[in-house]
Amino acid sequence: MTVLSSILPDFIGHTLEAAALQLQLTRRIGTGAYGAVYLAHSLASSSTRPEVYAVKCMLKFEPGSELEAMQRREIAYHRSLNYHPNITNLHCVIEEQYYTFLVMDYCAGGDLFAPVIDRQSFSGDDGRIKSGFVQLLNAVEACHQQGIFHRDLKPENILCSSDDTQLYLSDFGLATQTEISSSFRCGSSFYMSPECIGTAGHMSPYSTRKSDVWSLGVILVNMLSGRNPWRIASAEDDGYCMYLDDTEDFLGQILPMVSSEAIHVLARISDPNPITRVSIAELRQLIISTSTFFSHDEEYAEGLRLLTETFSNSIEDETSVSVLGLDIRTPNSDDIASTDAIISFYIHTPMVASELISGAYFPPTSDGNCDYQSGALVVYPDQSPTSAHSALASVKREGEMILEESEYTRGGGFREAKFTRTIHKFMDVFHKGIARS
Repeated sequence: MTVLSSILPDFIGHTLEAAALQLQLTRRIGTGAYGAVYLAHSLASSSTRPEVYAVKCMLKFEPGSELEAMQRREIAYHRSLNYHPNITNLHCVIEEQYYTFLVMDYCAGGDLFAPVIDRQSFSGDDGRIKSGFVQLLNAVEACHQQGIFHRDLKPENILCSSDDTQLYLSDFGLATQTEISSSFRCGSSFYMSPECIGTAGHMSPYSTRKSDVWSLGVILVNMLSGRNPWRIASAEDDGYCMYLDDTEDFLGQILPMVSSEAIHVLARISDPNPITRVSIAELRQLIISTSTFFSHDEEYAEGLRLLTETFSNSIEDETSVSVLGLDIRTPNSDDIASTDAIISFYIHTPMVASELISGAYFPPTSDGNCDYQSGALVVYPDQSPTSAHSALASVKREGEMILEESEYTRGGGFREAKFTRTIHKFMDVFHKGIARS
């Protein structure tokens, strides 16, 4: 598919006028398939504290074309939802000879990835999870009540206030008023429902209403853990197949920081059968009645903190590392010096918990014989997800130690990581008795 935003000119410095509004575009803050978003300052406001807006810049399409109709629908749907406090306000639309500009509220907190990954604002905070996700439910429900189905719910299309307390739904470029659709694979693969993806020979019309609910479930996993449960909800994804085999057990394994209550809620949202999948009204009640979304084991939390610090200080490059899961079995202290591979661990590819990479920690040995640098952590990126998952279960049965660690790089694939600093802090975790038994 042609990325139409790639042929747009640079609008920095461009001035827009509409009635009493005069804006100057100052910097690009986002890019999508159909447009680019710029920060704009009001020239009528104070230069020291200017009023700011977000302006989506798009090509102006040929009248009567499908692209022009789609753009008109986006504008009409967005305008009809301006009243809602959790949907970005569309102030006006400015049209020039070749371009269309949508002037909207500027949300200083960025998209939902920023508080989830960069600031970790939702981590361990039940109140913020409950408040933020209910706001999102309210926004999507308002769309549905107007007969509008978003079809592209994902963190990039959810914006945040500067303090991360308010969430706003945005971007209605793929929205539709068709409740039963035959347009398959519409949206972003991580967030598509299985019925929207369809399978060869079985492409049945599906409910866009229930498909939106599925996307909300993946977003909730993002907010709780900073990862996705699978890359795509189809038989081509090993992780999703494991989920179908044992729903709550699989979710519990890949989301050890999430409470059993929240795992049950996630299972209701991620019901592969859209007929029995929870409704937004039911989901709101489940969210409100959930006492905690996180596993509050103090030793577990302290172990995660120490491990995150250790790995963040050990990685060679600037890749962001966060330890999001931990299941460590400690051998007798007398065995530590003689254990060849004291830790077997699994690294998840960015935002995809079900894709596992295997590796091991090699401590120094008494005679100095070690295939790797003393204290090095080495990963083996050729391990397949299925065999790695089986190996994980096998190692747990044998009582050896497991470390689950997640590496996230926005928009990038997994790159082999070799941790070359010694892991003294990590060993302190064992000696202090923090590791889970």
